Amino acid sequence: MQHEALSILAEAHDYESYLQKLEVARTVLAGYEERLATGDVEIKDLVVSKRITREPRDYQKAGVTAIAAQQLFGSGVSLRPGQNIEYIITDSESVVPNDRVRAFALWEGWFGYDRKKYAAMLREAFQPFELFIAQPPPRDAPGEIRVGQDWTDTPLFFGLKLPHPPA
Repeated sequence: MQHEALSILAEAHDYESYLQKLEVARTVLAGYEERLATGDVEIKDLVVSKRITREPRDYQKAGVTAIAAQQLFGSGVSLRPGQNIEYIITDSESVVPNDRVRAFALWEGWFGYDRKKYAAMLREAFQPFELFIAQPPPRDAPGEIRVGQDWTDTPLFFGLKLPHPPA
């Protein structure tokens, strides 16, 4: 999804075309959200890959990476710090840690995935594209800065909301 949204937004060449491309990207996002909600997603497209930082048995907290690493370790897979592991988020809010994720290598097909969690991750991935979009200030001519104009009104600094310096 991120790659598709980036390629759409990369086609923009100015502020107005960015706003138009942003609408197209939002439509793509809505399509992905619909596919997640209906279960019309290939499991391989939901795989999360993370690097482990310690031996599986050395993890103290039941984070999703630790859980998946311990599942693999318990199945006889030899893992070392620095290796990547892959997993599917099955029920992120489960009180039973082992039910929160499933190592992809151990995926048996009958486990479902956490649709709400993946939808939240999708929206979070799209959020950087939704930065505050304000209409740029009017200017006398393209590239022209008026005499006495505050520097915060210039295009480079327009998005900053800094206090004005004392006079």
